[in-house]
Amino acid sequence: MDRDGISVVFFKLLNNEIPSYPIFFDPNDEFLVFNADDLLSAKKQKAFEQVTSRLYEKLYLKVKVKEYAELLRLHAADMFLGNFAVLEKIKELVVRRWCELKHEQ
Repeated sequence: MDRDGISVVFFKLLNNEIPSYPIFFDPNDEFLVFNADDLLSAKKQKAFEQVTSRLYEKLYLKVKVKEYAELLRLHAADMFLGNFAVLEKIKELVVRRWCELKHEQ
């Protein structure tokens, strides 16, 4: 998954603070961080498409940020209101990707 471009990252706070970087993923540890793209994937939405070479164009960036915000408003509203049921699906996606990357090494 391409992580260049517009990206929103969600963190679970530890002692009311964002966990320190770097955060290394271990499927046996507490799930502390995920990308909004994973949230959208868990909700069965198509990938958010963006042309990273155009992100320095003011109008293109403005349109894409609005588009991304609208996707999150539509598909993450439950989580923003405190319903974190989707986290298990998100973790499954992240674990699957982690296993694939580990297998490639």
